[in-house]
Amino acid sequence: MVLGRKLRQKQAGNENSPVQSPTPGCDVRKNFGVQCEQADEVSTAYAEMHRDPYLILLKSMETFPPTSAPINPVDEEKIKTVFAEKKAGVNDAKEKAILKEFKTSQPTLLPLKLEWTFGINRHVPFINLTSARHSSIFYSAGQTAVLYSYDETDSKQEAAQILLEGLSRQITCIATTKNGRWMAAGDTGSDYSAIVWDQKDALPLRMYSQPNGKEAYGLTSICFSPDMRFLAMLSSGPRQVLTIFEWLVDKKGKNDGQDVPLVYYQLSQQEDMHSQLSFSPLDQSILMSCSQSGVVLYKWNMTQSAGQVRICIPNIQKVPNSMVLGKLTRAVFVDVSTYFVIGTMNGTIALFQKRTSHKKVLAFEKYAEIVKVYKVVDKGSVTALTSLNGMIVVGDSLGNVNFYDCNFLLLYTCSNIGFGSINNISFSRIRAHKELAINFANKALFLSEFLIGTSSGHIVKVRTTGDDVYETKLVREEPPDAVIACAVHPNAYRLLIGSSDGLLRMWDYKHKSILVQRRFPLDSKEDLLSKDITSLAFDPTGIYPADSPPAHCVC
Repeated sequence: MVLGRKLRQKQAGNENSPVQSPTPGCDVRKNFGVQCEQADEVSTAYAEMHRDPYLILLKSMETFPPTSAPINPVDEEKIKTVFAEKKAGVNDAKEKAILKEFKTSQPTLLPLKLEWTFGINRHVPFINLTSARHSSIFYSAGQTAVLYSYDETDSKQEAAQILLEGLSRQITCIATTKNGRWMAAGDTGSDYSAIVWDQKDALPLRMYSQPNGKEAYGLTSICFSPDMRFLAMLSSGPRQVLTIFEWLVDKKGKNDGQDVPLVYYQLSQQEDMHSQLSFSPLDQSILMSCSQSGVVLYKWNMTQSAGQVRICIPNIQKVPNSMVLGKLTRAVFVDVSTYFVIGTMNGTIALFQKRTSHKKVLAFEKYAEIVKVYKVVDKGSVTALTSLNGMIVVGDSLGNVNFYDCNFLLLYTCSNIGFGSINNISFSRIRAHKELAINFANKALFLSEFLIGTSSGHIVKVRTTGDDVYETKLVREEPPDAVIACAVHPNAYRLLIGSSDGLLRMWDYKHKSILVQRRFPLDSKEDLLSKDITSLAFDPTGIYPADSPPAHCVC
């Protein structure tokens, strides 16, 4: 009633206003604080009419939370005297002494502070940043990039997280420099952006708003150059755009004040979306991206400010021995060489090399040719691909990790790791592997440590201890599907989390540890839809948690 009386008084006071009353087609109740689409000319009137509720709300929040009286109250006359002298610019020491007598501070409206994240976005490959001094992983969780540190030797030692914030949408790609000092991430949406952080203080160094144009809808891939000087981004949308920034240098545009890229190249419209953007380790003027239908190589002129780009699209249909490659899944450069390799869904890997000619210099459009194709998985697909010191490291859907040379000779194997399909393989930036000059079955003893990510949500540390001998240690186990329900214990530091695959977990969110977990249904033949945990709640005493549907109850 009070609000309605205020509105009528305000309307009566504005009878002489040139803005007319709303048209009959506009519903005031549906235009609370927003512009009416049917009557643009009266949007000012609507904004004026609906301003009061917001002001009342803010004024009521100014005294939130309520504060008690000071424990040691100070005489008001002393306070007036001090502030009068303060206004004159004297007696600062006396003011500080009196203010110290207050045990409570003035109420302030502070935003919520993010302290911890639960879960990992397994669709964005994590990056292993383990060094000789500490063990850490860089990954994404929702709209937050996370640097997760843990102690391998002491399982009781609490893990730590450095939360890198600033993005407002779901993170779709992450990257780090070669030494792991600087980290970057990009998100999705029409108002997408990318941020570069410094690992030491977790503060953003660069923020790019819509770096690939307003027509793009987020980023699919981001990467740093080998010398850490350039930052490349590949956007999504019907017309993908490649941009390269010299991120260590300020180059603002004259009109909008945004950073100007060295390279802005629009890809031709294709059926498949390109991703997995990467620089060549030997020539950072060459980049590569991959889609299900093919590979594209880019060469940009580093000496010209215009950033001229030439492309090479290798012919993957012209394959030796008439083998069928199928749809592509991965593509990486082989370090310390001029090769690059692709993996496919039918379990095949193909090696490409730089084409050379003794008679003339070939154009970049004819840069690469396929030289070798090999079937590495009989009944599966290549799901992870990387390189290590000239070796090709392949992870497959059967849970195997194999090491090949550039002649596709199998050097080492970690077979049947046992955690499902391998989605990601990541070696540390400061590699701890060693190759000893000890021959064992005509092979050098190979010692290495790396992390793998699986389709079941596991992050596993694999340590090779000899020829085809390895050890595994579980680092993280997360729900492979989306978290759709949670509940907080009314009296204890307990957080109950349920995911769409039927996994129910009880966390101690103070010590960041899992107390108990259970998966539903247990060895039953119920319909798959019944596995979904749609809602969670504790009873008022906190003894009994329950989930929905009613058949799934835990005591």
